[in-house]
Amino acid sequence: TVVTAIVHSEQQILVTRDDGYSWQAVRGEGIQLTNATSISYHPGLASLGGLGGFVIGTDGGAWMLEPDLHNAIKINGGLISQDKAFLSVDSPSRGTDGPTVGVTKNGTVYLLDSSSLNWTPVYQSSGSQRSATRVAIAPHASTFNTRSGDQDIILVANGQLHISHDLGVSWAIASQDRKST
Repeated sequence: TVVTAIVHSEQQILVTRDDGYSWQAVRGEGIQLTNATSISYHPGLASLGGLGGFVIGTDGGAWMLEPDLHNAIKINGGLISQDKAFLSVDSPSRGTDGPTVGVTKNGTVYLLDSSSLNWTPVYQSSGSQRSATRVAIAPHASTFNTRSGDQDIILVANGQLHISHDLGVSWAIASQDRKST
């Protein structure tokens, strides 16, 4: 059993292979010099032959960790040089070809191509980002629109709900008007 966790008190990424009896710090390509902020498991990364891998967001970029390894691989291709501090990352669940999505402190939403492991910016939210900024992708996200909701991305930033129904091509800010009765 592989369990990966972020220890927030030390901002380290730890991995266990014995159901939590012992833990080891993840190393590789400078990840130990950054502060981990978010982690997501993508069950079907094409770059791993369709096998799963962890995508780890940090204040210095992103890394990928194969479950059987302790060394992380830096995956910062496509990130804007001053825009690598991730606040949140999320991935679809098993049986999908959808991308991992991430949002940075600058409010940029990126999609990670599971074949090339390169990021593509798809949206920029305005205003100052706070730690409450989070992004989520539909659990069955697919690059092929098979049914309603399969390409949804939701961003919460600056107290607003930003929604895309087409993997980030177009965005709308949800109305927060309350109707009185």
